Amino acid sequence: LQVRKAYNVLKSNPKSFFKLVKNKLRILTPLDYHLMSNGYSLPPIAITIELVHTCNLRCKMCDLYSLDAGGSLETNRDLLRAVTYTKDEACQLEDWKKVIDKLTSKPVINITGGEPFLFGPIIELCRYIKDRGFVLTITTNGTLIKRFIPEIVKTGIYNITISIDGDEKMHDDIRGIKGAFQKSIGNLRVLEEEKKKQGVKQPSLQINMTTSPFNHHRLSEIMQSIESEKLPLARLVLSHLWYWDKKIIDDHNKKHSHWNSYVVQNVDGMDKMRGEVVANEIEKIKRMKLSFPIKY
Repeated sequence: LQVRKAYNVLKSNPKSFFKLVKNKLRILTPLDYHLMSNGYSLPPIAITIELVHTCNLRCKMCDLYSLDAGGSLETNRDLLRAVTYTKDEACQLEDWKKVIDKLTSKPVINITGGEPFLFGPIIELCRYIKDRGFVLTITTNGTLIKRFIPEIVKTGIYNITISIDGDEKMHDDIRGIKGAFQKSIGNLRVLEEEKKKQGVKQPSLQINMTTSPFNHHRLSEIMQSIESEKLPLARLVLSHLWYWDKKIIDDHNKKHSHWNSYVVQNVDGMDKMRGEVVANEIEKIKRMKLSFPIKY
């Protein structure tokens, strides 16, 4: 699968292929500021742009959303936004362009959020990044991308990662919005059809699953559920939550509260999450025959 994927990338986008190979080699190079004098570090191989801190979903393990609770995906007011964007967003777009212009190397750029497709001029920003020769990926919950899909494919984005945390019932419960699962899975299918329509191999499609107290005991079942959807996935990434204690957060806020402060938040049920249960589920997954590779 990995050899076939590398061949497809080389065939469809040689520049992206060689940049990715260079970055892979960079990962293996043990030359960083820990080993070099004067705190010198080689340029980053990847950067992440947190485009917005708002979201249209209400995930149980996340505090980023800022919308009113309740409702359904179809009635959420942010889903009904006009395609045009605000003056504030136009100013933010110009600021992001300046950030891109200051990058002297060519790291892989990942756009995320919040939900990045709540940012009105996201496609214009993607075009700007691609026109300057960067490899671009996007992480999204997948519910809002349908109207953008033709441009997503046309722009030449390398990878789209969509978050799925369970089967339909579990995913909607964790994400806090009824219909989220069907919307995300449906949009993956539309994206794949658009790739065929335009005759291209990219973006590759990836699912990210966050292990949490709400799904850790059924990971192997979830894999079977995703397998049954018969999606053309490049991979599935099994992620974990970030664990910070009060001291870490206090230290962060002393230095960075002027632009991005945090609070300690206890996720309900965290005390019920057991490492041995997760390990057992992972062993089950490793014995399964799936049509997509899994990255842990």
